[in-house]
Amino acid sequence: MFTNFSDFNFEVIDVLVTKTDPEIIINKNAITLSLKLLEELGKPQFIRPLVDFQNKAFALRVCKESDSKALKLRNTKEKVEKSRSISCVAVRKILRRLMKETWKDDKRYRLIGTIFPKEKAVAFDLTQAEELEGYPKRQKKSYKKYSSI
Repeated sequence: MFTNFSDFNFEVIDVLVTKTDPEIIINKNAITLSLKLLEELGKPQFIRPLVDFQNKAFALRVCKESDSKALKLRNTKEKVEKSRSISCVAVRKILRRLMKETWKDDKRYRLIGTIFPKEKAVAFDLTQAEELEGYPKRQKKSYKKYSSI
């Protein structure tokens, strides 16, 4: 059946590569921070979310545990070797409410950030978000039933 590769109509699958851009992906249940973003910020343990309503901007700034409204990204001894997700409902709701005229509830959004090293922060222009397809569907686990012997 498979004799010539050229007989197929393959299409390239759109795969998100997060190693090159300091980016976040906002979805229904979480905000995912890319490994590149975390590395650019110095692999912080805590961050503080910031919003500029007038300019429709979102930022994350490195902070200390003792700072007000600090979000924990990792434990002290935990290594940062992959992207991280934060599931702060308040942050997601504020961003989606701010962008309600252009963002759709059933879509995910990718934002590339601008790093401000001196401030230990990254800022995102919410109006420049790239719309991604809906949420990947999880496959249900199938369990085999065994009869008792």
